[in-house]
Amino acid sequence: MRNQVEGGFTLAEVVTVALLASLILIPAYRLLSTGVNTSVQGMHQIDLVLEARRVIRQIHADLKSSCLELDPSRRYTLLDFLRIQRPATGNLEGTSYEFFAFPLHADVEQVISAQVTTGVAPRLANRITYRIERGPGPLFRLIREEKANPLLGGPDRRSVLTQRLNQLLIVPTEIKTPAGDAQWVFQVTLQLGEIRSTPQAQAAPSRPALVTTDRTKGVLLADFFDVVSSEFFQAMWNQECVNRNWHTVIRTP
Repeated sequence: MRNQVEGGFTLAEVVTVALLASLILIPAYRLLSTGVNTSVQGMHQIDLVLEARRVIRQIHADLKSSCLELDPSRRYTLLDFLRIQRPATGNLEGTSYEFFAFPLHADVEQVISAQVTTGVAPRLANRITYRIERGPGPLFRLIREEKANPLLGGPDRRSVLTQRLNQLLIVPTEIKTPAGDAQWVFQVTLQLGEIRSTPQAQAAPSRPALVTTDRTKGVLLADFFDVVSSEFFQAMWNQECVNRNWHTVIRTP
């Protein structure tokens, strides 16, 4: 008696099923992979924007409280408030912005010398320096240094605001009003960047700076622009004829 052969699949049937499965699974995998990459990229973009906001807020607060030791015989503009140092090569690395500012974290009574009842009662200021150093990869590191006034007795401070800096410009600018008056402000341009790990980004790790926003190359950018008015300068500029006295003396480190 011949044995009965049990049912099974032929090779052609197996190949057909595999091809049909691949036609369904491969697009589904690509769709899922694209969705995951888009979500991760969005999270990186949000993190970059939040970091840029923190940096621009710190710069805004410092410039708003900027001040200067005054010579009554001189006429000042906002150009005198900011000392800019740039390398001869013109590179961003090595650039620094230095100015004096009233400390935001000190006790107000100390800053205005409220304890002084006779003689000169100076307003005390610290020295603020924003320094740009080489960071990871093609990006830069933004350092904030605060030299404390010895009369305040506080510690010097140094902090890394970001390691993803791509551009920073602080420019004192004169703006003419419709009435013909002049107003001075600081124009601040800040750009942070991030290069995600992609084959395209790894192909050119030595480029000096980010110059593209092509997302296929894993490049993310966050651009911020701000206009800051120094309260001290505006008071001095708008009341130029007011006599200076013991309570308008500024002492810096």
